[in-house]
Amino acid sequence: MPVQAPNDADLLALEEQQLYHFMTDVRPVGEEKSELYDEPAYFHLSWPLMLQTYPEMIAGVRSFGTEQELGARNQRILGRATGLHMSGTAIVTTWGREMWLTMAEGERDSDLIAKVDEVTLTEADAADAMRFAYDWGCAYRQDGWAYPSRTSGLGADYKILPDDEAAAVADAAEGVDGDTAQEVLGLYASIRALSFLMEAETRDALMMHGPYPAGENRSLIFLDCSDLRWSLFAEFPIPGGQRWQLPDERFPHPNLSIAIVVEGVSFEADRFGTLYADTWTPNKVVAASLFTRGEDEWSDGELKAVPLSDVRALRHAAEEIQEQMFLQLVTWDARQRVAAGHFQKGMFMARVVSGAGADFATARGVFDLYKRLTEPYWDQWFEPIFERGGEMPFYLKLNAFVTGESPHVLTPYSR
Repeated sequence: MPVQAPNDADLLALEEQQLYHFMTDVRPVGEEKSELYDEPAYFHLSWPLMLQTYPEMIAGVRSFGTEQELGARNQRILGRATGLHMSGTAIVTTWGREMWLTMAEGERDSDLIAKVDEVTLTEADAADAMRFAYDWGCAYRQDGWAYPSRTSGLGADYKILPDDEAAAVADAAEGVDGDTAQEVLGLYASIRALSFLMEAETRDALMMHGPYPAGENRSLIFLDCSDLRWSLFAEFPIPGGQRWQLPDERFPHPNLSIAIVVEGVSFEADRFGTLYADTWTPNKVVAASLFTRGEDEWSDGELKAVPLSDVRALRHAAEEIQEQMFLQLVTWDARQRVAAGHFQKGMFMARVVSGAGADFATARGVFDLYKRLTEPYWDQWFEPIFERGGEMPFYLKLNAFVTGESPHVLTPYSR
């Protein structure tokens, strides 16, 4: 059973402790980065406004059920509200709140954190978002707790399926020879890289879960990519009239899960649903399966098997689409790429509401709110944040916390 935090202050302290573990234990593991997206700038640009829309996101989820029901509903292959979103809600809440507080420069004299175009954000809203994320996570993970470890940024696993359900998938997986194993890992890499590019290098549509036991010295892992169509991306109002031009030849499936049975491989998991392997070579892969769900990236539907014989064609399709989208992005200037990252973060809230059971029209409502609030928010903050990037006061405060110069990074609630 989860250890419930008795009050909001304790939950904030728990998140600060987990943030320290993640920033010191996981970041050194290494994450691929590029020069495409100025991550410090667009995070600081986006996360305060994401937090501004979280009350609408949470209300949308609660119109379908509790946060615990959201967690239980997405304990499945190709859920749309994943561990990335759950943990991301906590991270964005705390970072976004601190960003607002540092931008206010001591002007706050009440529990009001920020106001954008008459939409307010209060300390009560932030505390509610933290509780929402924690209760969701405790219901989502099989061990009943929102983080992979109590003492480290890396835990032994990230299980969302019961072991018996995972075992049935492992038993039905198709055995592979060396060439097919190579193609499976190639597809894994291509899907991961494509989604990483389209989601502004934040893995918002990716979820890894496992390892699940699959026999002696064998385990099963999943790479779930919940969006390979990006239907809203063409609506992003990127400055200078730029727009995403989606590929004429769409990826054959709106989403894809790659299930891989490996032998003799050890894994660790971080809080966002990323698995790190000690060795990862084709000769360790013994079986695999492919799955998809629904008619588009927003619809529920029965989980369907995709023939493993399609693996090479799917890999080539992903690589061709990635090339097309990359060649678009590199023609945009730095401000346009930051804007692309900013609007991509609006997808986060839409996917969470969709994951609660909402239809597309309902889910996009919170994206539309985020898009509407962007103009008045950017009028004040785009240029200062873009120009200062990683030198914004919050990042200086975060660096002092991570390096041990300061014992805290999160401001206690004022209420």
